[in-house]
Amino acid sequence: METIPQGTIITYGEIAKSLGSKSYSRAVGTASSNNPWPILVPCHRVVLGNGLIGEYNSLSGIKTKSKILRSEGLEVGEVGNYNQKNLIKIATEDTDANIQTKM
Repeated sequence: METIPQGTIITYGEIAKSLGSKSYSRAVGTASSNNPWPILVPCHRVVLGNGLIGEYNSLSGIKTKSKILRSEGLEVGEVGNYNQKNLIKIATEDTDANIQTKM
């Protein structure tokens, strides 16, 4: 997570896929919610694959996550929906030129 650039987001499923199986998505979410260094390890940049940003482990949850993402220049709607143009993908094939590329 610490390699996710500011101003971009990635899905739990994309991280899970890079770990070997998209079925690890829930485990990635659990690890994110237990992150003891939320700003240093930017778990707020990890979002759901359904177009919503998802929960955040703070008192105001989605409102706090939305505020942080907006402060990084991302477009987040009132209901926690995000613009998919900011999603990144982790390169998993040798043919991919970069470790991370915009989708």
